[in-house]
Amino acid sequence: MRQTLFVALVSAAVAAPGPAQERQPPPVRPAVRLAQLEEEAEVMEAERDVKKAHIKAAEVGVKAAELGVVRLKKALDGGALAVEEFDRAKLEVEAARAQLEVRVAELKAFDVRLKFARKRLEDATNASQPPNPRPPADKAPN
Repeated sequence: MRQTLFVALVSAAVAAPGPAQERQPPPVRPAVRLAQLEEEAEVMEAERDVKKAHIKAAEVGVKAAELGVVRLKKALDGGALAVEEFDRAKLEVEAARAQLEVRVAELKAFDVRLKFARKRLEDATNASQPPNPRPPADKAPN
């Protein structure tokens, strides 16, 4: 009985992964990794288009705020508007310009991430292709 218990304990200890034998995730096959990188690059391209659209929307916001200031300036000059209202409209222009700057900066940061995603894809593509064999060297006539 003791011997059976001892064998069972030793078998369990050997079979269980210890700190030095932790299980590693299975390696990702190159074809799967390449597909993942292609998907990542395509998704990022679409996200870039969204960021460009946000910039367009911010540009429209700046133009709208500027038109509002022009309109209110005429009302202010005619005495039909308080100075505070005009000042508020000028602040709205500044806020719209700041939003535009934020959107442009976001696109620049995103472009850096996209550049590196494309580089990872290119590297993976090149690594998955077999090297080009060298053409035979021309022999010089004797």
